[in-house]
Amino acid sequence: VCALEISDRLLFSGSVDCTICVWDMLTWCCIDVLQGHTKSVFCLKATKNVLLSGGDDCTIRVWHLRTSEVGAETGSSSVVKTVLDGCRTLSDHTKAVCALEASGRRAFSGSFDQTIRVWDTTAWTCLRVLTGHESGICTMIVAGDWLISGSVDILVW
Repeated sequence: VCALEISDRLLFSGSVDCTICVWDMLTWCCIDVLQGHTKSVFCLKATKNVLLSGGDDCTIRVWHLRTSEVGAETGSSSVVKTVLDGCRTLSDHTKAVCALEASGRRAFSGSFDQTIRVWDTTAWTCLRVLTGHESGICTMIVAGDWLISGSVDILVW
């Protein structure tokens, strides 16, 4: 397991086997397995009904997720079921995608290609490419209006 992310009562785990497991945190059962990456999944970011995943295959997958509770109407304990409403692939990076972040209508992807791409989350188009790191980007965080990214150096955008 290379990456973990939580959204509501779901835990997502990204792995070297190219998959993302979806776990119900009440039952700790794997309720779905998302397949699409062709190499290891290095990072995950959940926002609203979207899960972003980045991997060694140089892509970002945009998973449109919908959850529903099964069994609640019969009085039995409810189980969350994840339904995949589609997946989009963003393939603008030239090396592994190792960091993902999101804020409002923007998502950010950091890569070993030393770039950060800024994405519009409605059309999933790249709005801007940020350059300046001396090595591949390993981590990012949004703090208010700032994006802070880490490599062998730290940059504030």
